[in-house]
Amino acid sequence: VPLFSVVVFAAASPQVTYVSKMMNPADEIVSPDMYDGRRRRRNYLIGGAAAVVVLIIVISVSVSLSRRSSSISSNEIEDIRAMIKNAMDKEGLDASVLDQSGTYQSTSFDWLVGNVEIRDYDRSQILQRFSLGAIYYSTNRIASIYSPNPQGWLNAQGWMTNEHECGWQGISCNEGLKVNGIDLGENGLTGKVPPELVLIREHLEYLDLTTNELFMKESDGDFEFFEKMSDLQTLLMDDNYLESDDGIPKNFAAMVNIEKIRLSYNLFAGQLDNYLFTQWTKLTHLEMESNFLTGTLPEAVGELTDLVYLYVRRNSLEINLDFIKTGKLNNLFAMWLDSNKLTGSIPTEIGQLTFLASL
Repeated sequence: VPLFSVVVFAAASPQVTYVSKMMNPADEIVSPDMYDGRRRRRNYLIGGAAAVVVLIIVISVSVSLSRRSSSISSNEIEDIRAMIKNAMDKEGLDASVLDQSGTYQSTSFDWLVGNVEIRDYDRSQILQRFSLGAIYYSTNRIASIYSPNPQGWLNAQGWMTNEHECGWQGISCNEGLKVNGIDLGENGLTGKVPPELVLIREHLEYLDLTTNELFMKESDGDFEFFEKMSDLQTLLMDDNYLESDDGIPKNFAAMVNIEKIRLSYNLFAGQLDNYLFTQWTKLTHLEMESNFLTGTLPEAVGELTDLVYLYVRRNSLEINLDFIKTGKLNNLFAMWLDSNKLTGSIPTEIGQLTFLASL
């Protein structure tokens, strides 16, 4: 066959058949009708496949909507209850309160299972939302002797809604959507910080509850859960009604990673335990001013090599400045000791504190 297009008249058929000028002599000569037939079959197959895909999508969406619109079954609720109870038991919390109507724990649980989206939550998020719900219901409009007529939170945007908790007012999260910071300072909180906070302790690093009306007493065991908060790096609870007759609660000693602690303007009385400061080796900010602390300033304060701010003024402490002689407070920037009883002389080593700018 020559290398140019020719027209072949088939003897048995009047149809015209085309041959490509580059066609190999062994190739089949195909008529236009055969092309059309193949094209129609291909279109049928594509159309059929598309219809199947659409049908699958419609069925999936229908099932999903049906699943979301239905309420949580009693069996599902009890499974979630058992899971939360198990987590509470492992942390040494009283899980029986979950079954007692009217407790902040049961109120948080009822809110949690009232959202059908809980089916999409993993165990970690269920515990996280339950813990945050416990914070809300234990500190919102809770009356005490210091807050007889509480008005409630000043800003609760997002809280106790179906919105993801990382978007709630004052909440920050890490890349894994785990809560690592709670900032509810100056927000009208009353009541007590709930021990259920330990359910998120493994990733909680920052807690700011400054300038609220929280009323917590060491004698009632209100600070015991802090023994579990070893990953906390910042604790700001100044200007509340935190009460202890034994200085700063010893439960705080377990916070071995604490860097910044502010407990000023509270009701802490009694002597400071030296052991606390042997555990807070990473401390940069130590603020305990305007309490009712007595006794001596612990010697271990002089061993805090990272300490930048030391505020203990307006107490009834007996302070000997010899703690400066350790030579380990080289990062100290501010040291407020006034309105205490200072004893001894001012050591010459104070001249080695080259960053010290405020006394």
